[in-house]
Amino acid sequence: MSLCLVDYGIQNEKSDFRVHVCVQARQVWFYPTSCGVLSMYSCPLGKCRNRDGQVTGVGHLVPPRTISHAHLLKTDPSWFGVFSQNQFEEKESFKGSKAVELVKNIIYKGWFPFSVKGWDNVEDPTEQIAGADLLVLGDRRIQIKCDWRGGDKPHGTGNLFLQTKEINLEGHH
Repeated sequence: MSLCLVDYGIQNEKSDFRVHVCVQARQVWFYPTSCGVLSMYSCPLGKCRNRDGQVTGVGHLVPPRTISHAHLLKTDPSWFGVFSQNQFEEKESFKGSKAVELVKNIIYKGWFPFSVKGWDNVEDPTEQIAGADLLVLGDRRIQIKCDWRGGDKPHGTGNLFLQTKEINLEGHH
């Protein structure tokens, strides 16, 4: 079966900020979405593949420290225990929900780059697809990505994956 990639990613989402939860590196990176878009065009393309070897996403491999205003956020290493290696093969929504919960813990601890008095979970699938997982301070949209292999070496790839095209087997675009 041939899968068709659609134009869907950082370049057309409506988020203000992005957070990449890098599971293998045990890191969480935060940056303004517009800074990620600007930096990605000077970086090489990479591909995501499913267990059958089919390409499921295309994007730029961007070293996080090259993104303007990127911050490595403080975390508690034990929070990454909610992820297990067999979850790497799980549905994106499952991994994504765990990444969102981890970011909420960062906010709760006061370790986020700006003060957050509260948040609203974005439950509307249309809004999530457009680029919002959390709505903070009333109108700031944060897109949270579970970037499993991303983050600094030696445990990560040395890059964040800034996806520009994907196939979503569940038909959510």
